[in-house]
Amino acid sequence: MYDSWGMGVKVGEDGFFACFNPIAEKQDIEFAEKWMPQRIHKAVTADTLEERVRLWTPPDPAHPGNYDWMKRDLETYGDYFVFPSGYFGLYERAYGIMSIPEMFIAMAGSPKVFEEIMEKITDYKIEVARRIVKMSFTAGHMGDDLGTQVGPFFSPEMFKRLVKPQYRRLFQVYRDAGWHMMMHSCGCVTEFLPDLIEVGLDVLEPVQPCMDIEFIKKEYGKDLVFWGGIDTQELLPYAPPDEVRKMAAETIRTLAKGGGHIIGPAQEIMKDVPLENVIALVETIVSERENAATL
Repeated sequence: MYDSWGMGVKVGEDGFFACFNPIAEKQDIEFAEKWMPQRIHKAVTADTLEERVRLWTPPDPAHPGNYDWMKRDLETYGDYFVFPSGYFGLYERAYGIMSIPEMFIAMAGSPKVFEEIMEKITDYKIEVARRIVKMSFTAGHMGDDLGTQVGPFFSPEMFKRLVKPQYRRLFQVYRDAGWHMMMHSCGCVTEFLPDLIEVGLDVLEPVQPCMDIEFIKKEYGKDLVFWGGIDTQELLPYAPPDEVRKMAAETIRTLAKGGGHIIGPAQEIMKDVPLENVIALVETIVSERENAATL
């Protein structure tokens, strides 16, 4: 299906996959008229990427119904910690529109093009944030997968110059409202943590074992709450239940020392995890919470 941004999405039982990027290449008018929102017809049919970025516009942040599910969930689950989902945030939305290859090429060779699309996306997200902070949440949320298993997708210098200023603009809306700021990022993003803290991040979600959890707790635990940490790639799908209990307990004790840990897996638990390991994890979490309460 195609969303209101013009991005094509395949939806499956394990999530969604961005499979069509509307301005990566010039589209013909017949395709645009059949599948694309009318406001971006000229953008997707323009000859060059620079023209397509210049003509492209985001959806209407005030579109009727945009916030109905948020209101519903606040009313239904208000006794719990409920926050507005910001997944597929700024730079992820940029590659959703441009494609991953075109986005990275623009970041390295045509940074003004990347900055222009990021500016438009961030302007939209800011308008959304201004509406959300009028609701009774207590934390903002934004999601961008900045890392691979071994490090970030791009250099800290590029992050500081091209991405960080947009994060600062968006985070400030929530911080000005007195809210905490949460961010989702998969991968090893240790190199970006000082900058993320500087622009107002309070909670990193998720924390993955590839980040060296002992190091980040020691270096950044005074500034950040860490959400997750329990290995879903090598531990939960393959280890016996006793090993799951041992490693889960060690992870919790590392990240929860002195407070500042939201217990959870490093990613969602997928269908390749045996039921007995899910049970072992839940029982360990309950046990560790009880032990912490008696300390």
